[in-house]
Amino acid sequence: MRESKFFVQLFAAIMVFVVVYTFIASGIFYYKNNELVNHDLDNAQRQLVEQAEEKLDTYLLVATNLIYQLRTNDHMNDYVKSGGADPYAVTKLHLDLMDMVGAFADFGYMIGITNKDDSVVITPEHTIDKERYYQEIGLTHDEILIVKDHLESSRTGAFLTVPKHPGAEVERRNTALTLVRKEKIGENGEFIVFVNFPEKQFSLQLSSSETEAFGIVNGNGLVSMQSDLDRAKLEGLMVPFIREGGMENHEYFRTESGRYFIHAVPSKVMRDWRYVYLVPKNKMDKSTRNLLMESLLVYMALGILGAGLAYMFSRRMYRPVHNLVRSFKGIDIDSEARDEFAFVQEAASRIHTANANLREMMSAHRAPLKINFIRDLLWGMVPDHRLQEELEKHGLEAFNGHLTVVIVEFANYKELEEEYSKELILKLKPQIAIILEEQLRQQTETEVVEITYKGFVLLLRETDPSVLKKMLDGALKTIEASMEFPMVAAIGSPSENLPEIEKSYHSALQIMDYWYSIHNQTILTWTDLEDTIQESFFYPLDLESSFIHYLLRGKEKEAENLLNRVLEENFVKRKLSDEVLSQFHYAIITTVNRVVHQLGQMPVEFFGDEISLYAEFKMVPVRTEMPDRIRKLFFWMLGRIKGKDDRMDNAQVSRIIEFIAENYAADLSLQYLAEHFGLSAGYIGTLFKSHTGENFRDYLNICRVTKAKEILSQEDVKINDLALRVGCTNSHTFIRMFKKYEGVSPGQYLKDRDGHAE
Repeated sequence: MRESKFFVQLFAAIMVFVVVYTFIASGIFYYKNNELVNHDLDNAQRQLVEQAEEKLDTYLLVATNLIYQLRTNDHMNDYVKSGGADPYAVTKLHLDLMDMVGAFADFGYMIGITNKDDSVVITPEHTIDKERYYQEIGLTHDEILIVKDHLESSRTGAFLTVPKHPGAEVERRNTALTLVRKEKIGENGEFIVFVNFPEKQFSLQLSSSETEAFGIVNGNGLVSMQSDLDRAKLEGLMVPFIREGGMENHEYFRTESGRYFIHAVPSKVMRDWRYVYLVPKNKMDKSTRNLLMESLLVYMALGILGAGLAYMFSRRMYRPVHNLVRSFKGIDIDSEARDEFAFVQEAASRIHTANANLREMMSAHRAPLKINFIRDLLWGMVPDHRLQEELEKHGLEAFNGHLTVVIVEFANYKELEEEYSKELILKLKPQIAIILEEQLRQQTETEVVEITYKGFVLLLRETDPSVLKKMLDGALKTIEASMEFPMVAAIGSPSENLPEIEKSYHSALQIMDYWYSIHNQTILTWTDLEDTIQESFFYPLDLESSFIHYLLRGKEKEAENLLNRVLEENFVKRKLSDEVLSQFHYAIITTVNRVVHQLGQMPVEFFGDEISLYAEFKMVPVRTEMPDRIRKLFFWMLGRIKGKDDRMDNAQVSRIIEFIAENYAADLSLQYLAEHFGLSAGYIGTLFKSHTGENFRDYLNICRVTKAKEILSQEDVKINDLALRVGCTNSHTFIRMFKKYEGVSPGQYLKDRDGHAE
């Protein structure tokens, strides 16, 4: 064994946790601080574009004020009136412009004044030919045409923006952009103003012109640009969101486009202008680099601290393992364990296996005997003189007193079989039994026995129904929550002592049978049953089956008694609502259809000329007329069935009945009979039903019950053996079958017979 190997493994496992935790902590540190950095950066970028807006709008506002001063200038008025032909007016205006330029020389404007019909432009420096002026300010041929079209229009007071295009035909004189505006003076006078902004005035201090950009955008596109990025690319990024109304009702607007953030502010002077600042998203500036370094330092510090703590914790955890191994070294175990912990595991596994084998050997002999004893006890097959001895033998002395029998079954066993395999259900049943025992034994003495194929029988020392319901409710909810299998429970009547346990068991069976006809509660007791009866109609499935059986066999008296019992229960003893009566009426219609179907006919064929009787009954009659209509319909059907001609091959049916009488213990079915007699299964079923008034399965079960009664009258036999001898592989199924046709269980049948004999 190598002591260090397990320690290294333990230390490595803890270090994995430390590394992951450190990585997450450092990541959170970086993420949170990066959020703050980005927030500060975003605010700085917003502040930059807002300061640019304030600065450039000031320039524009000064230019606008200059134009307003010119409109009120007397010399300008003289110049306009003379149409530029008065040299004196031109000279005076030239001198005024020189004075005005001195007032706002810091703004660096270039001003030009002209008239639409004048060929000369007046500037603070000189007067110059208009075409030469266009060249001086760097307008291209196309731009000159645009300016001329603007001047020819009748519109006044609107700026025409002529942007700077790098690489234009004529190199501009350090001009960023030119504004052209035609102003009205007096009633009919007009003059034209050219305002040229120098490039430095429309520039910002960018971190990098290779990755960032600042520009002015209007509805026609990019007016001014400060960046080394491709102009077409910038127009594709900046212009679309302006044209799509992205700035509507916004003093400040921020959006994303591709790999860039776009900050924009509208001009307060030029309504269609937007100052746009574009920066890359993943910008690695100095603050980001510092944050990465800080995060790396945090990660290293936490890693070193975590490694130290991991080492101390590993040593502390390893100490009990080392001490434990020392205690096992005295045991003779042939082991090639790779480390001490593996040695401990192997030793513990060997001990656990030995204990498990011992327990399995003990329980393998006791469990089947115990289950058989409880089964015989429930069926009343244990003589009183053997009761105490058997209780002590199987460790059930605690149940020799007051107790209650409870049946717990799957709520929808057929649906469960369709969804899951039988093998899986059989594997899960022991786990369910364990849950029941663990939940209930905390509150009372409990014994769980798997007798029925659909569930379990519980012996509980508690007899209070309300307490039992509370206990069972918690256990069933635990099963449903852990396995998603809904369970139901029937609480039998309390038993004063063990000899009376059979009554408690049979009462639980009756309650469970009734549950399958109401399906509205998870746990039922006698009290619940009484309340439920008053709220629902009475027409159990077993009673309906017997009623159909009597009808098909033409037993008028028995059918009439059952029908009167159903009608009295629903129309006299119970005060049913109209809705429940409607449900009862539908159940009666279903019975009629079943009878007709078992006769192998359709309603039209069976009722013949009296089909109107059937049609009238299908319409819901009033409460007072319903009993008479039901009696009238079934008595007519009974007469029809009794008066039918015998159309069956009696000899063939006699052969089948004789074969069943000789082979009742075999696994018989309609398909088996069809193959044996060379007929179809459907034909045999119809033939058999018409001749005997019963379906094949009922007839076979009656034969088996009759034979079982003969055996019980002649021999002392156990229920399991008796069930096998009459063809039933499951003893519980046999007991239910016996009780269905005889009204009592086999055990009660023996007691009643012995009592009459005495």
